[in-house]
Amino acid sequence: MILLDRVKSIYVPQMKNSLFYLIDLHSPRNEEVEEARCLLDDKSLYEAQRFVFREHRERSIIVKAVLRLVISNVVNEPINKIEFQRNQLGKPFLKNQSLYFSLSHSNRYALFGLHPRLPVGVDVEMIRDDLNFLKIADLFMHPKEKELLHISRNPEKFFFTLWCAKEALLKSLDIHFNRLKEIFLKGSLDSFCFEFDGNIICVRENKRSKYMFAFCGQ
Repeated sequence: MILLDRVKSIYVPQMKNSLFYLIDLHSPRNEEVEEARCLLDDKSLYEAQRFVFREHRERSIIVKAVLRLVISNVVNEPINKIEFQRNQLGKPFLKNQSLYFSLSHSNRYALFGLHPRLPVGVDVEMIRDDLNFLKIADLFMHPKEKELLHISRNPEKFFFTLWCAKEALLKSLDIHFNRLKEIFLKGSLDSFCFEFDGNIICVRENKRSKYMFAFCGQ
């Protein structure tokens, strides 16, 4: 499978029982897109068509196909036996499987997280210069976190680190976005590690590509 050449395993020592995979989606080749199409059902292909731009459609198709490949290998089931359903919040889960998984996708990268028994969460954020991050902070930051943001020596880094961490936590806890303002993450911005209610959240920064990656588990 040529698609698997785009997949990189990520080791997070704080979450030894979780599996994490990063996919580089830069410039998909025609043969990769066609291979991905052959792995998807009609429903998945139809969902990918909602994207206006061709590149976005192709990235969506590759992400869906690689997710199926990875899960198929982990649960030792044929790809055509992998079925997804959605809960009340719209979060996908595996039908007839105990495996937990989480998916995040932002432009060039997609990130998967899997755990055999416990919820897991991941997030990818592209560090953008055009965001009014002080205004967006009001949507998800705890009052104490906003105080720390305003006195931070690097408020942009503080914002994106916390945003990425909280998005991963949201997916792990399976809660509404508006609940995030009630949560105060304990930890260190310097170590990029946080904790909440038994959940560990680790954030990694790729300065060269200007992306943040967050991993959440127990």
